[in-house]
Amino acid sequence: VLVVTLLHLKQIRPSASVVLFPRIDQKACVKAVLTAGLRLHTVENVLVGDELRTDLVALEEAVKAEGSENVLCVLSTTSCFAPRATDRVDQIAVLCRKHDIGHVINNAYGVQCTKHMGIIDAACRFGRVDYIVQSTDKNFMVPVGGSIVASPSADHIQNLSQFYPGRASMAPLFDLFVTLLGMGEEGFRKLLRQRKDVFAYLRQKLEEYCSTRNDIFVLSTPHNPISIAVGIGSRVASVTSADAAPGARGESSPGPASPLDLDRAATGGGTMHGEAIRGITDAGSAGGGGAPSGEGSRKPGPGKKLGPIRHNRSAGADQCTGRTKDVSSGADPSRVTMLGSMLFSRKCTGARVVSGGDTKTIGPLVIARWGSHSPAYPFPYFTVAAAIGMTREDVDIFLTRLSAALKSFAKR
Repeated sequence: VLVVTLLHLKQIRPSASVVLFPRIDQKACVKAVLTAGLRLHTVENVLVGDELRTDLVALEEAVKAEGSENVLCVLSTTSCFAPRATDRVDQIAVLCRKHDIGHVINNAYGVQCTKHMGIIDAACRFGRVDYIVQSTDKNFMVPVGGSIVASPSADHIQNLSQFYPGRASMAPLFDLFVTLLGMGEEGFRKLLRQRKDVFAYLRQKLEEYCSTRNDIFVLSTPHNPISIAVGIGSRVASVTSADAAPGARGESSPGPASPLDLDRAATGGGTMHGEAIRGITDAGSAGGGGAPSGEGSRKPGPGKKLGPIRHNRSAGADQCTGRTKDVSSGADPSRVTMLGSMLFSRKCTGARVVSGGDTKTIGPLVIARWGSHSPAYPFPYFTVAAAIGMTREDVDIFLTRLSAALKSFAKR
């Protein structure tokens, strides 16, 4: 569905071929952009404490560097793995309206989160949003294979539905229809409330458990309301500097320093495409996050000197090469990833271990430090999430299995 959405935007703006992409290390979005025959320009995130946040300054610099007439859209992300935070989609939307470029939001599993939906609503009201893409399986507990595309504009949805080639299986539609009938509106709202409660419970229990150990620690990621990252090894000081405080590069601040506030002051608010968000459901899985690519911001985040970025124009694509040496107290990347297999063997299938030492090749792109959403994140870590349908009992079982896995891990 992301491919079709991008191709539809390309039909509207045939001279534009660049997709600006705040980095997130998930393959689906990168593959969608490459399949659509577009060029990916990755904008690196900024490190604020333990958390990776959207670098709005670098994003606007990328628009100016490419030329707004050449930029097809910004592909932003809400739901993602910690320590990456939700993109500042409301402020990105203002930037897109300012420069008259498209904006597609990858909201893969964000429907289940009221905070994600709230920031999307603000983006639609105060800036530009063309399409919002989300998965049915991740939000409604149905089999994999369906997506929902929404937009603040009824015309956008009508045009996209006519552009879609059709003849896809109706199984995703039928699965979603039956599931929604079965749970009903109140049943779904109850699941949303339960997920929020379980997320708070999961963080509390993880913090309590980590406080009894000296080999793992919970990372501070206040702007990610679904995923939690747990550092592996002994903690070293988070990479911060004075300009990582509110009002610095990538951070919003009171008054006119915020792009959103500046735009509101200039325009008096208003909507870009109308008030209601209307959606269509169709077959095809939405991207689960996004991934980095070759061409990105050359500027490092606060307090961090990044490795070199090299571009191979002659190969027809960019290559992004950063440091691959682990900087987390000398932890061995191959040993760190063993923890993931130990959790998987104990039927903890959602945990994701990131060593910071991996390099991923996706088509012509080579991405260093794959999985960490950054060329220089300071810790190896594993992630856990409180998704819709999860219960407190599930959290208790996970912690028991995590303890057993760490016991075995320590013996290796």
